[in-house]
Amino acid sequence: MIALVKNYKLGVCRGHRPGPVRTLDFVVETRDDRRVDRVYIHFFEKPQAYPGFFNQANNTVAFFLPMSDFDDVCALLEGPDDVFVSWVDDSEHNLVWAEITTSEHALEPAATLAGNRSKDSD
Repeated sequence: MIALVKNYKLGVCRGHRPGPVRTLDFVVETRDDRRVDRVYIHFFEKPQAYPGFFNQANNTVAFFLPMSDFDDVCALLEGPDDVFVSWVDDSEHNLVWAEITTSEHALEPAATLAGNRSKDSD
């Protein structure tokens, strides 16, 4: 799945329990699945068990990224190019791969993780 980021909001979070310290709320447009219109990026100080999840109940996607990625993601958003997000989720809807990029095409790992390996890669 790949989606164009149409606009975004930035948030800073602090609470009594550990959680994300920064968030980005992306409004996206997808070609593959028109139901998905939001991707939430949560930046954590501590590593998370998996890179995010697809929420079937409200058709949103959440990415879990380390806080060290925050400046790089903001640099992409502030640049002159369109920004895209892509992801691959497993049968339980946990993300196994997530990407934020200026390329309209997902990188090769997405196809490999989804089991769509080319015949040449064997």
